[in-house]
Amino acid sequence: AAEGGKHLQRLKAESINKMQEMNARVAEFQILLEDHEHALQHHAEELLNRSTKYDLVVCQQRLDHCASKDKVDKEFKELQETVTWQSAQFEILGYGKSFGGGAGGGLGGGQ
Repeated sequence: AAEGGKHLQRLKAESINKMQEMNARVAEFQILLEDHEHALQHHAEELLNRSTKYDLVVCQQRLDHCASKDKVDKEFKELQETVTWQSAQFEILGYGKSFGGGAGGGLGGGQ
């Protein structure tokens, strides 16, 4: 019975020792996991930051595209003004020829 008590005490001491080792290992893993979680948090923030930069680039490209639309509108307006001016010039030339040709060889010259 005395030997059984010694054996039980030794088993109890070994069990406590193993439990303490396990507890220490779990605490180490907890610290390690917290460090990894912290690093992942920084990575996530960086990815969000890059995503935000990408969104800004996309918006800037859209704005650039709109700016080129304004340029096209301006050039189109200039073309419209040129066509209007040319139309006016053709009308003046047309009137000048019809009046000039009619006055020289038409009714006025035959009478």
